[in-house]
Amino acid sequence: MFSFDASKLKKGLEAKAIKVQNSARPVAQAGTQVLYDQVKVNVPVKSGKLKSAIYQVFSRDSSWEGRATYHISWNKKKAPHGHLIEGGTSKTPAQPFLRTAQYQAGAQATEVMKQKLGEILND
Repeated sequence: MFSFDASKLKKGLEAKAIKVQNSARPVAQAGTQVLYDQVKVNVPVKSGKLKSAIYQVFSRDSSWEGRATYHISWNKKKAPHGHLIEGGTSKTPAQPFLRTAQYQAGAQATEVMKQKLGEILND
């Protein structure tokens, strides 16, 4: 005779599901950090105001259980000229520092997020 008790497996899977659900914020933050660092590298340094105005923030409005969203931008009060650098003007070419970060470091951010999820699940 052969028997199989799935209750232990079910409990283990439920525990993993809870870990996955709770991992959204640390996993998203790990990927955001990679992109944030790339944005900081991309900022053309003149006075340093723009670079020091770059920030990342957790978005409560765009996040919910199992989903975490972070935004990367610059403080427009500290560096009101940021959009002129990012988008350019009729007299100066664009020097995009924000938009290009996704292309430059997106794959690395994804890998870091996978690693972070693996750490959480194997903990």
